[in-house]
Amino acid sequence: MDSLIVTQLIRNIARHHSTILRVIIMILQQFWDVKVHYTYREGNKVVDGLTTMAYLYPLDVHSFVQPSQEVLNHVHDDNIGRT
Repeated sequence: MDSLIVTQLIRNIARHHSTILRVIIMILQQFWDVKVHYTYREGNKVVDGLTTMAYLYPLDVHSFVQPSQEVLNHVHDDNIGRT
């Protein structure tokens, strides 16, 4: 599912029939002032890189001492305005 579709689903609170979406919305409403918006992957390569990394590992909690070199490169590119 594309992240734009997920963003739209989370924003349309009243129309949810999916249990997981209702739980996500309930959690977001309880703890934080959350604004959900869509950014093209080209506009946020750091998050895109982290999301790509997430698919490389089995579903579990993973801890990293430092970001991967790919993520560090994206952070550097963001800092200097290179896209």
